[in-house]
Amino acid sequence: METIEKLVVDKKNESISWFRFGQTKNITIPGLDQATIEPKKWNILVLTGSGEPPNSLMILDDEGRMLRELSPPDGFKFYYLSNHPEIGGAVVCVTDEPIQGWNDWLFGIDYSKSSLIKHCPAH
Repeated sequence: METIEKLVVDKKNESISWFRFGQTKNITIPGLDQATIEPKKWNILVLTGSGEPPNSLMILDDEGRMLRELSPPDGFKFYYLSNHPEIGGAVVCVTDEPIQGWNDWLFGIDYSKSSLIKHCPAH
């Protein structure tokens, strides 16, 4: 069941807002870069960081509580948030050295291990 609706990202004011069961939720996130709804678990994925590229992936529940905070995988940098039909919420990460001919890779979230799993090249 959908619990998060109308996610609004205000990068300038470092805040996100959304509706949850008819109530507005709003939180400030220092260093906010991007945010998206994770459609399989109904969490909010947030990339943050004071520089370029973002250096932290925050996973929030539908109330805005922090569930996990992840760093980029070794050898990669966060690039942007995405959704994939098989794995749900995902993050595209880039590497300087191509792997199997690709620099951009889609990583899914393994909630049980609090880690990112390389899924496929990002197209």
